[in-house]
Amino acid sequence: MADWGIVDHRLALKAPFVQTAGALVAVALTLGGCTQDDASTDATTTAEPVAAQETAVAAALPDAATLSSDAPAELALMASQQLFESAPTVVLVGAEDDDALELVGAVATEVAGPVLVLDGAIGSSAVRTELERLGARTAVVVGAVDPAEVVDGSAGEVEVISVRATDAAGVPTGVAEVARLLSEVPDTGEPTLADESLVLTDPEDDVDHRAALATARAAGAVPLDVPGGDPRASDETIGVLRQAQALSVVALGDSFADSDDLAEQVRAASTGVELPGGGMVLTDGRRFVGLYGTRISPSLGALGQQDTDASIERARRVAESTVPGADDVVPTLELLVTVASPAPGADGNHANEQDPQAVLEFAERARKAGQYVVLAVQPGSATFVEQLRAYDDALALPNVGVSLETEWRFVDSSSPALSGTIPTGEVSDVVDHLRDVVRTGALPQKLLVIRDSAPSAVVDPAQLPDATEVGVVIAGPAGREPDLEEWGAETGVEPMWGATRWLQGADVPAAELGDEEQPTYVVYR
Repeated sequence: MADWGIVDHRLALKAPFVQTAGALVAVALTLGGCTQDDASTDATTTAEPVAAQETAVAAALPDAATLSSDAPAELALMASQQLFESAPTVVLVGAEDDDALELVGAVATEVAGPVLVLDGAIGSSAVRTELERLGARTAVVVGAVDPAEVVDGSAGEVEVISVRATDAAGVPTGVAEVARLLSEVPDTGEPTLADESLVLTDPEDDVDHRAALATARAAGAVPLDVPGGDPRASDETIGVLRQAQALSVVALGDSFADSDDLAEQVRAASTGVELPGGGMVLTDGRRFVGLYGTRISPSLGALGQQDTDASIERARRVAESTVPGADDVVPTLELLVTVASPAPGADGNHANEQDPQAVLEFAERARKAGQYVVLAVQPGSATFVEQLRAYDDALALPNVGVSLETEWRFVDSSSPALSGTIPTGEVSDVVDHLRDVVRTGALPQKLLVIRDSAPSAVVDPAQLPDATEVGVVIAGPAGREPDLEEWGAETGVEPMWGATRWLQGADVPAAELGDEEQPTYVVYR
């Protein structure tokens, strides 16, 4: 009999306005280039203006900071505020001058100063305030923009030097010409750059981050494209972060996680520890196919019908035969570690627990074989987290996830009656626990399977927390297709097809696995 399910890889990325995480020791930098295009008049700073400096000096940098705005001018202003403590020379550019915006990177690097955008969504007063905070004494104006409203009202005298973006024939100004045109800029000494920092941008983001990126590059930060905004999602990004071991990372745009989550993602990616099959994120393209059962009883599934090594080999064959020739299939072992029982047992929780050390050894051997292990928990009358804590050593491995068998919940310790209903808070506790395990060990994302889950199985599922550390699979009960629209309406997520616990010898879902809407998680009992 087949169990159909749905899949929701909950990879929600949260990006608040500006947040920082884990501040490092202050690093003196010479920074260049901060632009602003569209930003609100609220994007001002309350910091006191600094005295004019001979060289640019960076602010104290956090280990990770996400600068998030859908307005390019505001994003640029935020970059200046985040990266610069002072800058004697700044770059000004018009919000709609595309030729000038293409040039500001070279100009900002040459003068080691941030870029600010005029005529954008932020007002002149916000730009003027930033000039005063930086202690700017020279403004390099790129393109045809009038800086009078900003410069004339600034405290202290600001010299204006103009750099044309194109010549009379419309040919863009070259780098060599930029250097010549900037010969009038006062010498402010040799800057100290942030040569151990990275600036992350998402090439798929629609927001124009050229000005903000110019600021970060002028500060010495090395640019790195992160498609989708998750540094764990690309083998290339993981490789760069592992090799760079950057002291600080600044991300530009709202496709990135908030600063706290970004810090954890970067820390995990920097370890280079990946999931079986590569990568650190349980993406939609990865499929888990394998066996279910417990090591100690053949009656409870395929994993009890042979020893560990034979189970690993059998799971490999099943995965390969189910989806022949596919390179995105991960052999999977769903290991039942707590078995519900009508009898309360010595601890009174109506569940028989497997030896945690034996489970750890099983998971370690599976890891060496490149396979994923899912610890299946039948809670009895205990909570899921109470059961899981005994297996934290196994969960600390990068190839181990969790399956919650909600249908095996007893009403209480005195009654053998099954309820099959789980409070949202209990599942949330599991998500929080897995998040803590991932963060403590700087691990890849953890797989969480919630079984027998029509929306009614978990009370108020819309309250389940989003966690970038956890990818969630929703598996429907045997013989019934889950209502995808109902689950999506209840949870606020867009589910995908999944299939779980097919019986050996049954008509396996090979055809469905080849469809466009393919299941992500399939195990055979």
